[in-house]
Amino acid sequence: MDDERKAVNEHWKARADLAPMRRLIEERGHDPGTVPPAVLAPFDQLHVGQNSGTRRFLDWVAPVKGDKVLDLGAGLGGTSRILAADFGCRVVAVDGSPELTEAAQELTRWTGLTERVSHLCEDISRLSAEGEYDIVLLQHVDMQVSNKKGLYGSAAGNLGQT
Repeated sequence: MDDERKAVNEHWKARADLAPMRRLIEERGHDPGTVPPAVLAPFDQLHVGQNSGTRRFLDWVAPVKGDKVLDLGAGLGGTSRILAADFGCRVVAVDGSPELTEAAQELTRWTGLTERVSHLCEDISRLSAEGEYDIVLLQHVDMQVSNKKGLYGSAAGNLGQT
């Protein structure tokens, strides 16, 4: 892992602590496995605008039921779970942080969305496999990646030609 990726991972590492989220969902009467994604939104939206920013972004993107989505720089996977729960999409969420990816997988289990959202830990500017996705999302992550050519090449290489 290069120094840049280490620094980014270190910056976000503390957000992978799920204990505060677990307390919140339990206080609100939810059990892991049945948590609506909206309950997690105050904690799992790590970008500018948080949940309201995600909603505006997704209104602009206009996903439809059945879309296959690649979410690059997915962090804790909040946007991925909204896409699955509210829009009926199938999502592959990719993040370079092992801690965030592990936490995102756990949060996805809490919401019962493991059939529609999968998580991968991989360098998003050097994806090892290309696929065919209807939508490729990059929500603010590009400001943390110096290899913009690799990042946008990975994104473009995964976008279907439909």
